[in-house]
Amino acid sequence: MKSYTTTEALLKRITEMETLRDKSEWNKEDEQVYAFLLELHALRLSMRNIKDDIKRTENNIDYMRDEFQDDKGMLVY
Repeated sequence: MKSYTTTEALLKRITEMETLRDKSEWNKEDEQVYAFLLELHALRLSMRNIKDDIKRTENNIDYMRDEFQDDKGMLVY
């Protein structure tokens, strides 16, 4: 199977497969590959969202730590 290391390439292949599916040029192997590619795309989106959430949480903690230091004049690690 061709490598789909970028999200754009993966989405392009998913779109191509949807076109084939609509034209009824489809078999059970195509359906399995299509399902796999959809799952891979969902996993990528989930991982990206998780990483974004972690970064946002880290930024919030840093902000609160800075605010506490400014308010109390204490060093917090």
